[in-house]
Amino acid sequence: MDFTQVAHVQEMRKLFRGSDVGRALEDQAAEIDRLKKLLDRDKTGLAAALSAIRGFARGWSWIPRGEWGSYSHEDQTVETLRLEVAHLIAHVEETARTALRESGERADSAFRLTSPGAV
Repeated sequence: MDFTQVAHVQEMRKLFRGSDVGRALEDQAAEIDRLKKLLDRDKTGLAAALSAIRGFARGWSWIPRGEWGSYSHEDQTVETLRLEVAHLIAHVEETARTALRESGERADSAFRLTSPGAV
């Protein structure tokens, strides 16, 4: 919504203040504010999950650098790399699954509310 649309909505709210239409506009404005807060909170949760993924992915940074970390020469195999990458992917998937589940729970709870002021 751009500035002219916001100004138009504010004018409409003033015009209909105190009427049934005005109360409906106020209720809608409150619901929009509540949902914006929910989205902001959700973005924070998803950002934390991405930050966690970046943090633990650094533990596998030796792979693209062609290093082997603490693996002995005998253990430096394609199978070892496959297992390491599989562990990394499993960790990413679990973190993403948890973050998406929590996001869905926040959204579900937001739509079950009966009071428009709560988030």
